[in-house]
Amino acid sequence: MAVDEFIRSGDVVAVGPGELPAAVLLQLAKRLESGGLERIRVVAAGDAPAAEAAVAGVPQVRQGGEGDGATPDVAILQADEVDRGDLSFIACRHDDGLGGLGPSSPPTSSGSGALPQPQLARVAAAASAARRGTVALAPSSLCLVDRLTGDLPVAVELGLGQLEADGGDDEGARDWEEAAEELDDEFLGDASLGVWRRPSASGFPRTHPRGGDNPHAEVTVEGGTTLLDVRFGEDSPLSLLGDAEARYEDLLMTIEGVEGVVGCGLFCRDVAGVVVVAGGDDGSSPRVMRRST
Repeated sequence: MAVDEFIRSGDVVAVGPGELPAAVLLQLAKRLESGGLERIRVVAAGDAPAAEAAVAGVPQVRQGGEGDGATPDVAILQADEVDRGDLSFIACRHDDGLGGLGPSSPPTSSGSGALPQPQLARVAAAASAARRGTVALAPSSLCLVDRLTGDLPVAVELGLGQLEADGGDDEGARDWEEAAEELDDEFLGDASLGVWRRPSASGFPRTHPRGGDNPHAEVTVEGGTTLLDVRFGEDSPLSLLGDAEARYEDLLMTIEGVEGVVGCGLFCRDVAGVVVVAGGDDGSSPRVMRRST
């Protein structure tokens, strides 16, 4: 349904992690083989979708406007929760392993329950660059809510001390704890559970706000990032300065204004639409929802 409604021949498609975007890659491969679509290329927003695209046989290109890079026309992401009113959504949440595979969790062949954390900075960059906007894939109508709630994922740069511990080098980088403290201050009284650093792998319950014995760290040649969650509490609405109806844009701008933040799992800008893949217990059917202009 996402392929039919939102993807055209010649498109560069940014694809995030998750089982539903992986299924879109398989559909793209079939359409390319049958001639239903032509000249499709994929920007993989993470290692997991890159592997899925390679297995599916869909041509890949790096993101960027220079050299052999390309700018995405549309981004396809898997949503954890969607506001049914304006179609803003949250993606790349932590899967605690208590309810099976989390909506945004990439599949694993090990069967061990340990899943790599999503590469949120790459996901956010791909969505921001998409010319025609972002399409959210919601596993079912149960993901639709009147107000987004719970944990809000944030990617921040790692500081020098943490990078050295992980074999990297980024002299002058702000320590992640400073960003976490500023986020905590910004949402004091709103995020009742505070700001937690994620463990290195998804698929397990969190036990410590600093990430436990193996905190998440992604170190690359460009530097390093870690994932934090601004935790509003289960079923507690995202709020700002005590306002539970604050604009999502204001929430996002507050987070982006914190030095060291390089990505956020709140997507409220340029949402082209939502594909609800399966109905819920109410017997509803799969459907496409488009943001009114």
